[in-house]
Amino acid sequence: VGGKHLVWMTDKALLLRPATEMPPTVKLTYKTVEIDAFQGFSKEKSIAYFDADKISEPLQIRYWRDGDFFIPFGMQGRKKLSDFFNDQKTDGFQKRQIPLLCNGNGDILWVIGYRSDNRYRVSETTRHVLTVSCNDRLCQTVAPEGTSHQVLTASDNKQKEQQ
Repeated sequence: VGGKHLVWMTDKALLLRPATEMPPTVKLTYKTVEIDAFQGFSKEKSIAYFDADKISEPLQIRYWRDGDFFIPFGMQGRKKLSDFFNDQKTDGFQKRQIPLLCNGNGDILWVIGYRSDNRYRVSETTRHVLTVSCNDRLCQTVAPEGTSHQVLTASDNKQKEQQ
């Protein structure tokens, strides 16, 4: 096989991927509403809810880095992201493809499509709810007509880093 390739060994197969293969572009739609206007939670894995008053900007989308950690929703202690991915039976290639939504202070808010961080959950003291959504398959979505929204993409962050 010509060219540079990355190799991962899983319990079922040896994966060979071109080294130039990039993670997919991710688009998230998000909006903030007052708690009185909040219409409840969805069980969709493609939607996450946060206490907007605990969020610092700018929000960023990035991918897994060695040493990353978060506090999974419903837990008290922090968990290394690599351990979380192992628990989810995610191989080395897949974990590099799963986007992370990060707070302005660098905290991981959401392992997109999997679990949000417990520190930023909606609680009884929440006054404003930040709703973030993506499409399950392509992580691309458009807000419903008539709603205010903003779109954040991983490629936007990459362009900002290069400037």
